[in-house]
Amino acid sequence: MTYPTETLAYTAGIFDGEGSVNITCDADRRHYLRATVTNTNEPLLSWLRNEFGGNVRTLKTPTELTRKSCYTWSINGSESKIFLEKIFPFVKVKKEQITLALSYPVKRWGQHCSPVERKTREEMYIKMRQLNRGGIIR
Repeated sequence: MTYPTETLAYTAGIFDGEGSVNITCDADRRHYLRATVTNTNEPLLSWLRNEFGGNVRTLKTPTELTRKSCYTWSINGSESKIFLEKIFPFVKVKKEQITLALSYPVKRWGQHCSPVERKTREEMYIKMRQLNRGGIIR
């Protein structure tokens, strides 16, 4: 799908401010690529889902202290790479994280990794964690 430049620039701004890109690791040391946006505006996240795929879920329901529900939109694996490729030219804050994510070797569900691939994924997981702890605007 082709998107207008304005849509991609707007989405990149949302992602720079409210989003994250992660390589997650489960208990079995399997790694997964995921892009997320968290916000209290559910229609915004539904728009992202309708435009780019993924899913929206409720993170927390309102309390007397927060008064607002919090939602997250997420997109995983190869779909997240497609999304990140589209917004990459317009991103300012998360360029390094997205560059790393775009080089991440995504496999189809159920495909196994060789020991070399596992090591590469583990190294990328560690590097992404470091980037996300101290992102720098370039």
